[in-house]
This record gives sequence, structure tokens and C-alpha cells, in this order.
Amino acid sequence: MNIEKHIIRIAFWTSALAVMFIVFAVAAFAQDAVLQDHAVQAQMVCLYKTMLFDKYEHAFSIKGDWTPTAISSSAASRSVHVNVRTDDLAFIHTHPPGTDQHPSQQDIAIAQRMGFPNYELSVFALWVAMPDGTSHKVGDVNFKHGELEIK
Repeated sequence: MNIEKHIIRIAFWTSALAVMFIVFAVAAFAQDAVLQDHAVQAQMVCLYKTMLFDKYEHAFSIKGDWTPTAISSSAASRSVHVNVRTDDLAFIHTHPPGTDQHPSQQDIAIAQRMGFPNYELSVFALWVAMPDGTSHKVGDVNFKHGELEIK
């Protein structure tokens, strides 16, 4: 009887680990793929330029068909309101110059609630809050000759 319980436990934990691996692999793929899309990159350049001359947060989301939405702002320095849909792939918003470039607890909570990455673009860095509650730096940001470089 004990052997059967151990087999069931091993099967359960193996299945749980496999599901977690798949979720993280899909999230990582979506994150990388989103940043490589030309339409998204063009919209990020517009978002970056807007941020340089404004003290408010601005944002756009990326729809399930990889189309970026229009940039919007709530005219607030520490929040932005954008309509997102459950089939969106990601959310990208600015943290204006002079504010913390790291994802806030609210940014992380939004990623968790919506189930997709929430990117924070600041003057010098791009960070992301992930649906699993973690956040990390995607790269340093450099704007040269009208192009946004993320390294």
C-alpha cells in the first residue's frame, strides 16, 4: 500500500513540474518573440519618444494577433489606464524620467492578474513583471539614430 502511495505522489509531482515547465517556456517564448516583432518595436520607439518629453506614464498592449494598440495615457505620473483583453500577449508602459525603473508591486500584480508579461520601459532600461510574480531586467536601453537598442 505504501508503494502505491509513493508512485501516485511521484506521478503527481512529475506532472506538476512538467506543467510548470511548459508554462514558463511559453511565457519566455512569448516575451522574446514580442520584442522581436517589427510593429511592436516601432510602437516602442514612439512610446520612448513620448516618454522623453512627458512626465506621465504611457502604454500600449499587444493584441493576440501581434498588433500593438494605440499609445494612451491617463495623464498621471504613477499610473496608466489601458483597456486590455484576456487574449493580449503583453502590456508595455513607461516609467517616466526620475521615477523608479523597476516594476512596482502593482505592475507585478497586473501581470499576475492578466496572465501575460507587463513591460516597464524607462530612459535607461527595460524591465518585465511576469505572471508568476517575478520580475527581471530585460536589458539596458539606448536610443540612437531613431532606433531603440535593448542590450
